[in-house]
Amino acid sequence: MPEPQYLGAKFIHRGWITQFIPESAVTVLDAFSGSQSIAYTLKQLGKRVITNDFLAFNHLIGKALIENPHYVLDEEDVKILFAEN
Repeated sequence: MPEPQYLGAKFIHRGWITQFIPESAVTVLDAFSGSQSIAYTLKQLGKRVITNDFLAFNHLIGKALIENPHYVLDEEDVKILFAEN
């Protein structure tokens, strides 16, 4: 996952934040999700994640990273995404 580069990013605090989530927790809420870095980390830990953000582009990132259970990018998809226009 790319490291977000804007004010308020919690990416570097993922380990610190997740240490306070009980292992027995099944569902977690990331109410101010921004770049989705915390929500994605929690998903990787096997939690059901509810994510929310005011900005539309953060909402779309959440739909792609958190809500999406079916689509995985393959090597060709990644090449297309990072190719010059």
